Amino acid sequence: MRAFANGCSIDIKFTELTDVDIEMDRAVSLALTIGELLTNAIKYAFKGQDQNQIAITVSATEHEFYIAISDNGIGVPDGFNMAESTGFGMRIVDSLVNQLSGSLSMIPQERGTGFAIRLPRSA
Repeated sequence: MRAFANGCSIDIKFTELTDVDIEMDRAVSLALTIGELLTNAIKYAFKGQDQNQIAITVSATEHEFYIAISDNGIGVPDGFNMAESTGFGMRIVDSLVNQLSGSLSMIPQERGTGFAIRLPRSA
């Protein structure tokens, strides 16, 4: 899938997709969370570079859902601490993940930024 934003082209790759069943109220909160992470990547990751990519992974085990969103952009600023972030978008993401009894973590990468969301299958 290809998107165009901020005057550049972005390839969106689905690296693994597992069908998951989730209650509607949890699905809405999860969709808002994913949308905010994608919005942040599109707005901030790809300043002045070519071959922009966002990868999305959705998988599930018997006990949890795993969603990862990563990009190959410029990365977060040095010293970025997710727990101390004052950005409105990250506060929304953190609040929604907590509402879902989940966890949010950064994925270590050589280039770009990645976030992982883990949620229990049942609330």
